[in-house]
Amino acid sequence: NELCLIDIADLVFIDPVGTGWGRLLDKEAGERFWTMDSDADAFNALIHSWLTRYNRWQSPKFLLGESYGTNRAALLAESLSGSSQGEFSAVGINGLVMLGNAIGQADDVLKFNTTEEALLMLPSMAATNWYHNKLEGTLEDFVAKAYAFCETEYVQALFKGDRLTPAEKDALAEKIAYFSGLKKETVLEQNLRPKKWEYLKLVLKDRGLEVGVYDSRFTLPLNQEYTMENMVRDDSAISQYTPSFMAAISGPFRQALGITFDRKYYAISVDVSKAWKRTSKRSCANSLAAAMRRNPDLQVLFSTGTYDLQCQMGQAKYPVEHIGLDQDRVNLAEYPSGH
Repeated sequence: NELCLIDIADLVFIDPVGTGWGRLLDKEAGERFWTMDSDADAFNALIHSWLTRYNRWQSPKFLLGESYGTNRAALLAESLSGSSQGEFSAVGINGLVMLGNAIGQADDVLKFNTTEEALLMLPSMAATNWYHNKLEGTLEDFVAKAYAFCETEYVQALFKGDRLTPAEKDALAEKIAYFSGLKKETVLEQNLRPKKWEYLKLVLKDRGLEVGVYDSRFTLPLNQEYTMENMVRDDSAISQYTPSFMAAISGPFRQALGITFDRKYYAISVDVSKAWKRTSKRSCANSLAAAMRRNPDLQVLFSTGTYDLQCQMGQAKYPVEHIGLDQDRVNLAEYPSGH
């Protein structure tokens, strides 16, 4: 891979306890790791240890968190700046990469309501519609039009609520249908606010297909039993690409790193996911803002897959513009990819 960073940086992969190759040796100790705060503290301790063991305190340091890991990266960036475990032992961080932003999904300060979710999701639905229905023009142009619609006509109409006339509702539903690929009647039934889990099954229903929440380019035959509860094993995307990922990490990746134990790699641990307490004493949004305030050199990149319906583009754009971040030190990037 000519774009791999290994020629300019050490890449340090950390498997949270109970995931990947990480294991919980004492089954009764799960609560010491499986909360948002204790998880960040565990990462803090490991990073301190690694920097000391390999004498890398003077090296530039970047954190990359993906999906839920963006919450971890935000909390960790603040705790590394000196607010962890009641002590002040700071680690200077040069940059954060927030890949598939999930801040706002589990944050009391930035909790999206149904109206915000609809607005933030439409650009990703537009990308899905463009891909499967082979619409004219470029993907970038169509998504840009969806953003512009959300920022003007769509948000203004939702603000009016029940004051919308039947004619206004009908016209708005027509435009939402145009961008999302849903039928106008469906949009009206959903009160002008398309819902993610229903969208997966509705957008290509006429073809007998459903799209993946983790990458909406992937499809499988329509399965009405697929719900949010069993999305990991039945999702159109994750069920198809996970075998390739497992083959790579259990073969060439393991060999390249000289990993000799026979321990199974957990791509996803459902038991750990169920046990995880997704609440924090600190707000992830406020933690990120605090880390940037304390470190005037800290740079942050929000990176999102255009076809990611789980952590959509809008969910990255919104916090960047609403939690008091220095806009000169934040970058947004969107790629034609999934989660």
